[in-house]
Amino acid sequence: IIADPPSFSRVSSKVSWNLENIFTELIQTLSDALEEGGHIFLTSHHHELPEQIMSGLIQDVMGDNSVIESSQLTLKEKNSKREIPAGYLVIAKKES
Repeated sequence: IIADPPSFSRVSSKVSWNLENIFTELIQTLSDALEEGGHIFLTSHHHELPEQIMSGLIQDVMGDNSVIESSQLTLKEKNSKREIPAGYLVIAKKES
């Protein structure tokens, strides 16, 4: 499963949500849909959800039968060695 949810959404002029408020529910839904041996590739570009927090919340939801890897996403600056932070990637594997 590949997921790149938006940081926020305005459903209507009165209803909106933020990723940090629905993250656990999102992970539970993705985990329920995932078959044994499957992977979730989840990216976030939201400053409130760095890779350590995302990894911990995913581990809480998926439990001990999962393997979690994470890394920072960057964009390489043209004609330079500098890299600009661009978000995070977490890969979760559901094991037996």
